[in-house]
Amino acid sequence: MFIAARQGDGTSSLAVSSALNAATRVQRPAWLIDLDVAGNRLFNAFAVGDLSHKYGGVGRPYSACLRERPFVSIRTEDGPVEVDPRAFTAHQVGDTKLMVTHFDTNSLKSRQSLQVAAEPAYWAAVRRATDWTVVDAPALETSSAGLAVAAQMDNCIIVASADDTSPEDVAELRDQLEDHGARVTGVVMNRVQRDAMFFDKIWRGVRR
Repeated sequence: MFIAARQGDGTSSLAVSSALNAATRVQRPAWLIDLDVAGNRLFNAFAVGDLSHKYGGVGRPYSACLRERPFVSIRTEDGPVEVDPRAFTAHQVGDTKLMVTHFDTNSLKSRQSLQVAAEPAYWAAVRRATDWTVVDAPALETSSAGLAVAAQMDNCIIVASADDTSPEDVAELRDQLEDHGARVTGVVMNRVQRDAMFFDKIWRGVRR
């Protein structure tokens, strides 16, 4: 899972690049799962955005529920209810071995919203179905979805912008992830220019 403390740190770009790279090395499909379920930004990038021209769009939908209760449910006034398996889907990207997820927000009724939870059985099913899965989590300042599933991830990678993210931001995010059972295995510095000292500050701050 890629996650950032601050919005705009480039997490999605790194997740997409990692997933596309993984898709060239797998036997079974690689999956790219977007935890910003209502936004569908990654799906839209491959379906109608710039990436659609390069990779050939997206294919027909397959249920992404994998016969398990997925990590996303619908929040209602009476409590959470399960999503229709037809609403949460995975689509092949062009002729690649990459599948990208999509949630049909038209399935939501008035005053309903989406809720993310751990669901260990679902993530076990994902491991059985794929050789490699990349999870793109929204920045922590905008959503706690990444914390909700953090304990189910094999590795959590923090993304930091050299221009905007402080060592304290990274250390605080690491601590929150670990408090939720995550295994934080690295920090990716995005938009690094010449200031190697900044990276050193980040690295020393995270290791404390």
